[in-house]
Amino acid sequence: MRKFLSFAILSLGIISNITFVNAGEKYEEKTDRFKGTKTANYNAKLNSECKLTKSLKSRLGYCLFFHSTESSKNPSIMLGTTADGWELLSYQSNSFAPTIITYDNGKEEITKLPVKYYGDVLSGGTVVETAIIEMGEIKDELKNISKMEFQFGSAEYFWINDKELTNKALNFVDS
Repeated sequence: MRKFLSFAILSLGIISNITFVNAGEKYEEKTDRFKGTKTANYNAKLNSECKLTKSLKSRLGYCLFFHSTESSKNPSIMLGTTADGWELLSYQSNSFAPTIITYDNGKEEITKLPVKYYGDVLSGGTVVETAIIEMGEIKDELKNISKMEFQFGSAEYFWINDKELTNKALNFVDS
């Protein structure tokens, strides 16, 4: 997962100058020829499909929906932020993220989903922090979910489910 995270960060345009480009809805699917593992992912549109709604000092850099046959913890959403200094590091031991799920029928459910934290220094005092929300336990419900809100430490995130791309990723539909 660490290798994938590093690849995701680099491929999303995080260079030493911290230039972010909204990658749009780029859908990718890959199959490992040796293990047969399938992966699929897409980028949610920043500030429309995915937002950082509360933060002490960070800004949202990427929001990646990721699915793989490698683990039953998938699919996952990788929410990456940058800041001049750490904001979420002290929460790295949190194993669950409070979550509000809104279904297509308007019903809301408050729950907790497993979360993993990764942080790294990019250059100087600039850090990238990633909260990975694991949605394996609600995978079958994603087709009926319109949006979700997550809280990790002092940060809060909002994600709108792009049903078409989520379905493609869950079923490994090559574009």
